[in-house]
Amino acid sequence: MSRVPYSLDRRLEQFQFKVQQQINITDDQLNRISAYYQTLQKDLTDYQDKLNRLNIRATQIEHTKKGRVNCKSAEKKTKASRLINDHEKRLKELSEYYQKQKEVMREDFENTYEEIDKMAQQRANDKVKPLEVEIKKTINLINKLNDVATQNKNMNNSEDEAIEQDVGNAHELEMQRIANLEAKLEDHNKYRLEMLVEEKNRLTECVNLLEDMERNHITEMEHLKIDLDNIDVKYREQVKARKSKQHKETSKIKRAIQDAEQQVKSLQKSLHRTEKRQREEMQKASETSEYLRTELIAVKKRVSQQRENDNEISEHRNQLSELNKMLNDREQILLKMRTDNETLKRDIARVTQDKIIAKRRAALNII
Repeated sequence: MSRVPYSLDRRLEQFQFKVQQQINITDDQLNRISAYYQTLQKDLTDYQDKLNRLNIRATQIEHTKKGRVNCKSAEKKTKASRLINDHEKRLKELSEYYQKQKEVMREDFENTYEEIDKMAQQRANDKVKPLEVEIKKTINLINKLNDVATQNKNMNNSEDEAIEQDVGNAHELEMQRIANLEAKLEDHNKYRLEMLVEEKNRLTECVNLLEDMERNHITEMEHLKIDLDNIDVKYREQVKARKSKQHKETSKIKRAIQDAEQQVKSLQKSLHRTEKRQREEMQKASETSEYLRTELIAVKKRVSQQRENDNEISEHRNQLSELNKMLNDREQILLKMRTDNETLKRDIARVTQDKIIAKRRAALNII
């Protein structure tokens, strides 16, 4: 009878050692799980901080881009305004210059025309005056001859014929002189007319020159206007392209932020569910461990009190078998918890890698 209690004590000690060992292992596993969840919580907090920094950085980038666009827009507007002012000033200066040139040319033309007219009139007077004097002398001579002819008409026929012949010769000479004077006067008038036509042609050339200058000025102004319009159109196209590019980049960053937020929310939900499930499992494991300890103490008491009772030993063996089965079940639960934790680790590592890749792509402007 002494061997049976000794064997039973030995087996109870072994069972107690195994149970205690399993309890210690379970406690260690629970501690590791708790530490792991704390690590997950810390990683989640880090992800949230990174997401907040990313949001702040995106806002700063957007404000910086807007500031640069506004600065460039202001610079281009200032440059365009300066060009327009310079253009208007240049137009005003050219207009004043051409107006002064037209006034100077008009005054020069009027003065020259007056001088030419005076010179032509003076030359005509200088040439006509001697002719008029000669004509007057000739007319006076003719009148005198007529008077002489009237006074001497009672003279003899020979003297009359001689006088008439002399008078006729003198009259013929005077008429020839008058014809010569008229021819000279006609030549002078023709010369004066040619001078007037020449001055008219010069005036026409001056007017044509002024018209050409005005047309060139208008053409130059139109070219400047076209250049300004082209600059304005090019500036608007650049602003539109930069706005479109900025909008695309901002939309891309916003989509990346939204995706990251959704992933963080999904991880938070999964973490909360896992934490809840693990807390329940840990509570159950703790209760089971406590129950095992209580049962072990009760078994030890019952075994010490009833060592000689084979039926109770058999029952205790059955209870031990059930306890072993429960421990195996707890081990399966812990194994499942490890599997879930490993899956969660892989998911978090994948999300972390995706965020790192997305951040690098965004930094390199890769779609």
